[in-house]
Amino acid sequence: MKRLAVLVLSFLLLVVGSANAESAEGTLMSLYAEGELLMVQGKYMEAATKFEALGTYSDSSQMAMYCKAIAIAETNGMYPVAVAAFTMLGDFKDSAQMVIYYSARSKQQAGAVDLATASDDELSSAIRDNQEAVNLYSSIILFKDSLSRSTACTDMISSISAEQNRRITEADETLYQQARSFMECEDYDAAYSVFLDIKGYKDVDNLLATDDNLKAAAAARYARFTVGKYVTFGSYPQTAAGKDDTPIEWLVLARDGNRALLISRYALDCQRYNRTRSYVTWDMCTLRTWLNSTFLNKAFDAQEQSAILTTRVTPDAHPSFSSNIGNETRDKVFLLSVVEAERYFASETARQCRPTAYAVKQGADDFPYGFGYGGAELSGNCEWWLRQPSDGLYGAPTVCPNGSFRGQVVNMSNFSIRPAIWIDLDSSIFWFE
Repeated sequence: MKRLAVLVLSFLLLVVGSANAESAEGTLMSLYAEGELLMVQGKYMEAATKFEALGTYSDSSQMAMYCKAIAIAETNGMYPVAVAAFTMLGDFKDSAQMVIYYSARSKQQAGAVDLATASDDELSSAIRDNQEAVNLYSSIILFKDSLSRSTACTDMISSISAEQNRRITEADETLYQQARSFMECEDYDAAYSVFLDIKGYKDVDNLLATDDNLKAAAAARYARFTVGKYVTFGSYPQTAAGKDDTPIEWLVLARDGNRALLISRYALDCQRYNRTRSYVTWDMCTLRTWLNSTFLNKAFDAQEQSAILTTRVTPDAHPSFSSNIGNETRDKVFLLSVVEAERYFASETARQCRPTAYAVKQGADDFPYGFGYGGAELSGNCEWWLRQPSDGLYGAPTVCPNGSFRGQVVNMSNFSIRPAIWIDLDSSIFWFE
């Protein structure tokens, strides 16, 4: 009898325990469902609290993070934080799409500007942000309200563009009226300069082409840059001490419409064609890098640099020098080729050049008494680099103190630099000189 009683009691306890377990499971399920209902109602932070209370039940911890991320984004606009949270959730629910969606929302938020007060740079930045948002929304166009938000961003881009065009037109009109005022005061050079900045606006092109006074102003300006004349532009040390900022004198070598080719009248510095003794073409030599960085920034300020054209520098072949001439480059500052030195200088005498005191101090040889190149009349002349390789394995051509050509080893340290540049004569830097 006792054994039977124990068996009955054990059975009853098992039944009660199972009932209690089912009751606990039911409670957890009920709380989980309440969290889901709060999500449906848009109460994400309350839902997160419910899921956190469930501890490790099912995917409650992930649901809690999911809900918090949405709450942070929608309530506080902290889209980058939400993106980070959804990234951590990986492939849980629609987290991957949420990453894209809230990344787009972040860009859309950044692209929301006040058209009346935003600066020109801010407007340009806003267009970029809105375009990035459109691209992101387009990749999930049927997700949430991506379609309507993409449309809103596109509309914002149109509004910003309209404001930019309005500002340009307003600025052009201001300049147009200013130029007209200069014409009334018979200051045609000033009027011409202003009109150049607004070509294509109203009747500006026709005025520049037909008005005799404006044409005369243009001719007078360009006359300064007649081939064979010297002009000043930029500045560079020219004394031995090197502490001066002396205007650079340039010889006008060629004209092409509103463009002029200049070469420095004097050799301005002393540099190796290439730091190491190696076979090197213009496109790879260290002198090209130095000219378009150190020299360019030392000799010209930002406004002056804007007037220097980026030039297509061709690897001109010459029968007396290497046929392996390298690749074409795009440079603001360059050296003449042997072909160009023959084309633009009529004689060896015309090619002769003297270095500045600064260049000599930097190591440029000024060949006292014309040593090795003739009589005393050549004393003080320098040897200056040209840009294509010579016949020698490690060579580049130079113009000798007597104006002839020869090849020299590229890492020689006593030869001079005569930079060459093409400039835009219509640049405002030349307006009122």
